[in-house]
Amino acid sequence: VYEIGFNPTELPQLDLGVDLATCTDFLSSGFEISDCTIRDNRARAIFIKAANGVIKRNRITGSTGQAIVVGPEFGPFYEASFVETLLIEDNRITDVGRTRFNAPQGGAISIFAIGPSSGASVFNLNTIARDNGHIQILRNVIDRAGQCGIFAAAVHDLTIAENRLVGLQRNPFPPAWSNG
Repeated sequence: VYEIGFNPTELPQLDLGVDLATCTDFLSSGFEISDCTIRDNRARAIFIKAANGVIKRNRITGSTGQAIVVGPEFGPFYEASFVETLLIEDNRITDVGRTRFNAPQGGAISIFAIGPSSGASVFNLNTIARDNGHIQILRNVIDRAGQCGIFAAAVHDLTIAENRLVGLQRNPFPPAWSNG
């Protein structure tokens, strides 16, 4: 039997229409994905909804969706929680994002959160807390993506440095999502 206690006044202020409580002990926190080759899959290659992890030295090619996706989906299934303390480094990503699969996760590497009323195709930054955090994206090579190279939303304490981006789509988002 597990008992989770929380004070609702200390929860993130999300317009979810439900109370939100998560326990990181059950979210596979503390992981490493390294030295893997992922080829020709029909969706996202790596989808992370856990904290305290490392994704390094992987080779990802031919994914129809994104290469590395990080963050919770609060709707329709209220999956996981925000991701904290994550290092994404020295990955080689080639020829990904060949479809507009899950536009809210519109980068070869995407940090995001999806709200409950948004479904899989609409993203509303105004209803999502920026509680993904302490994420570093370092020394990755992204070559030929049908979307932007790195997309980040709903995040704080983000470091992006020394990445090489080649052959990317200039702006994969509808005008309402873009600042120009």
